[in-house]
Amino acid sequence: MGKHFCFFSALYVPHMGGVERYTYNLACELIRMGHRVTVVTSNTEQTEGYMCSEEGIEVYALPCFPLLNGRLPIPKKNGAYRSLFQKMAAEKYDAVVINTRFYFHSLVGARFAKQYGIPSIVIEHGSAHLKMGAKPLDMLCGWYEHGITAVLKRYCRDFYGVSDAACQWLGHFGISAKGLLYNAIPETEILHILQTAAPHFRLQYHIPQEAVVISYIGRLIADKGARSAVEGFLEVLAETNDPIYMFVAGDGVLFPELSQKQSAHLIFLGTVPYTSAISLQKESDFYILPSDAEGFGASALEAVLCDTVVLSTPIPSILPIVTDGVSGILLKGNSKEAAKEGILRALSVQNRAAFAQKARQNYDTCGWSFHNTAKSLVRVFDNDGSNA
Repeated sequence: MGKHFCFFSALYVPHMGGVERYTYNLACELIRMGHRVTVVTSNTEQTEGYMCSEEGIEVYALPCFPLLNGRLPIPKKNGAYRSLFQKMAAEKYDAVVINTRFYFHSLVGARFAKQYGIPSIVIEHGSAHLKMGAKPLDMLCGWYEHGITAVLKRYCRDFYGVSDAACQWLGHFGISAKGLLYNAIPETEILHILQTAAPHFRLQYHIPQEAVVISYIGRLIADKGARSAVEGFLEVLAETNDPIYMFVAGDGVLFPELSQKQSAHLIFLGTVPYTSAISLQKESDFYILPSDAEGFGASALEAVLCDTVVLSTPIPSILPIVTDGVSGILLKGNSKEAAKEGILRALSVQNRAAFAQKARQNYDTCGWSFHNTAKSLVRVFDNDGSNA
């Protein structure tokens, strides 16, 4: 008989992000295995308060104050919130899974599990402190993270990581990770998109067939390397006669600043659906991710599956895949200079297909899949590896 899993994830699809996709893909896999899944999230996307997706995932979207452009939702405990929460609490759950430490929504989930005696775990997705791009704000973020994590530990003692780096990062908060629940990418979905979606980005923006296309897909924030990627590209563009273009897909606090950097060769798409993101990866020659830190870095693996050569800082998912100068390019840091150097190296690569093929071979040996992660998650609760 299957279990009923209740995921508390402060952000969830259609909001775009790595944790959102992790929750969605893991939920789909659990349902395919015969389990039932409820996701409790924050209503940052103005959706219905309760819905059941076509995959069978029940979703409660609780009212919230969408601070930081929705990046940090705070529960709004009004009448609608209480009504939805009562409906949700009337269900019987076998397990509560809380994604990420640092949301007030995560505290709600941990307290809920404790109140009703439901076994619970927290899954860590990060490998560094939150950053806002200014030292005073970054310091406040660090204090905030330590404070809210200290409270969360009172309600839930079992923490897991999506990568070795995430597990190590938990140690910064005095937490010993109990194990790994790997992130992954939805290979079947991506391959379906690649087979069915017609190329259109180059055609729509009148990009010559011989031009080199670089893409950045993700939140436009400093610690993800958005500014470094854009400014590094613009410097290369000013110094080369090669036909090069860059697509930037995503939104974030840096969008107003970066989108002012006018160039016919620099194209801002804003937030795009997952299908379009994968299509863009396929139409790109290179994918750039000069990130300070990633708990996993799924977007880089999506690029690998699309046969796109990756330029990335040494994030957890990339180190087993990219050998510098052989199957991709490792950037020396999150800076304009590092991004510029990486792009110049990329333009000199004569055997992009060989790079992509080697990266794909390396990826295939890793064995990362949501099916394996779902099986591991079920075993956690079968073995009573969580607290009630």
